Amino acid sequence: MIKLIPIYDKGVLLNQFQHFIEGLERVIDNSIGDTSLTQMFNSLMSGRLLMWGIFCENKYSGFVITELQEVPDGKKFLWIVQGYIKPGTDKDVFFEVLTCMEEQAKKIGAGSLRLQTMRDKGFEKKLSGKGWDKGYVEFDKEVR
Repeated sequence: MIKLIPIYDKGVLLNQFQHFIEGLERVIDNSIGDTSLTQMFNSLMSGRLLMWGIFCENKYSGFVITELQEVPDGKKFLWIVQGYIKPGTDKDVFFEVLTCMEEQAKKIGAGSLRLQTMRDKGFEKKLSGKGWDKGYVEFDKEVR
């Protein structure tokens, strides 16, 4: 059983930020270089992004960072900007997190959930050596 705890209070985020640095650095190291620790911190402190602590059996197990976005036609989506599961934590926990995020999206009136990842081996193999650099693959899920 997992529990997601959103960190709305900036004072709490500031006091607890050191617990997230290792995970943020790993996420940033596995990105395409489009963010930094300073940028993530500033976006979280400004309220543009929201940090959620993941707890399994009351033990800190990782985090997700989300952003609520609205497109020009007024539709909203909840974007999972970053996700991190601590080493030693069952990787299937992330799929439970996605289910929780889907419920959260419903609560805030978002019509879809969006997730980007760099994990798509098929295209990587076919395009490697042909001038393409690995970027993100995006997944969307309609929320009802």
